[in-house]
Amino acid sequence: MRSRYIAICALHQLKKPGYRFDQLGLMRHSNNKITTSSKAIYSSGTEDTIDCCIFDFTTSVQDGSLEPTSWYDLAVDIGKDYTPEPLNVLAIGYPGHRNSIDYENKKYGASPSAVWGYQTANSMRNRLAFRVDPEINFDPFGMSGSPVFVIKLNDLIPEVFLCGIVTNASRTKFHFTPLKNIRKLIEDVFN
Repeated sequence: MRSRYIAICALHQLKKPGYRFDQLGLMRHSNNKITTSSKAIYSSGTEDTIDCCIFDFTTSVQDGSLEPTSWYDLAVDIGKDYTPEPLNVLAIGYPGHRNSIDYENKKYGASPSAVWGYQTANSMRNRLAFRVDPEINFDPFGMSGSPVFVIKLNDLIPEVFLCGIVTNASRTKFHFTPLKNIRKLIEDVFN
């Protein structure tokens, strides 16, 4: 997005005693090195308004610590003032039941889960929601901050749009902060 490289996470994941905002790191697998962000920006609102934190990795990409590839381009999705009417909704994340960090050996297991569903009524303020279908057989704890995508058909051609990040999830329903709510924070920081 405008030559910026950012990570968006759920703010409630970071509200732990002693947490430092430079502790979010991304790994460059080609050299097995972890790089932290140069800056963290979090919303001044309450968790029920935005519930996100933005980590800026632009400096790490510019100095070669991270590759400029494999980043999702927000340029098209961030420009929408609405969330497209979905055919399906998809969240991809790393639930805690099979993903853990071994701090001693500096290793982590990475086993993503994809959760499909259909748009449904939300039961949380400032959130959108989808009903999980089929119901998942694991606890989605740890999937907060995962990207949520809308899948729709345009003349029988599937299109995918980033539409938000997971903030609350159960085996049957996922709530997420819509990208349009996160957009203002991103624009305030980088404009």
